[in-house]
Amino acid sequence: ATGPQKALQGFERMRSRVHDAVRNDWAAESSTQKWVTNLVGTGIRPRVKSKPHRAIWAMFVKTAGADGVLDVYGLQVLTGRALFDGGEAFLRRRPRRATSPLDIPVQVQVIEGEYCPMFDADTWPGLPEGNKIQQGIERDRYGQRTAYWFYKEHPGDGNVAPGRDQLIRVAASQVAHVYEVKRPGQLRGISPLATILLRLREAGD
Repeated sequence: ATGPQKALQGFERMRSRVHDAVRNDWAAESSTQKWVTNLVGTGIRPRVKSKPHRAIWAMFVKTAGADGVLDVYGLQVLTGRALFDGGEAFLRRRPRRATSPLDIPVQVQVIEGEYCPMFDADTWPGLPEGNKIQQGIERDRYGQRTAYWFYKEHPGDGNVAPGRDQLIRVAASQVAHVYEVKRPGQLRGISPLATILLRLREAGD
């Protein structure tokens, strides 16, 4: 009878174990590669009839990655891996200045689920009155997502885990939360590999 949010208790440890399996277990890594290949293939491409719009898309494809490394199709693969590996991914729109050297002044940043900590709060610095934070997601009194709370850097890259005073608020209009909703009201995603972790470990042993 556990609800969709309470069922995610221990979610962060489970996600860490999935990451470890993908890094160190050939079967987990192979599953990830095959799943992403079936999902993305050579790239999910829009069908645009307008020539001007096709030209705009072609310009955006090359410089879409916020870190300057991946194009649109590389971002699709990266998002697919994050979705299968961590159960979710956040795509953040990063508007750029019109004076930037980019032909299209907007880029996309793929963010792993660890950036958005699993915490609840009814009051928080910068939290609008009447809004609440549940599992790192801010919602208004109607249940609509209004913002996400992210660490500035990956919490697993530093020597000390960052405190929640280092969280920044990003409007929901700038973020696409990619995950599979398996239960009504579910806020965060779970990796498909989570259900076979024990079998993977037994096979490895």
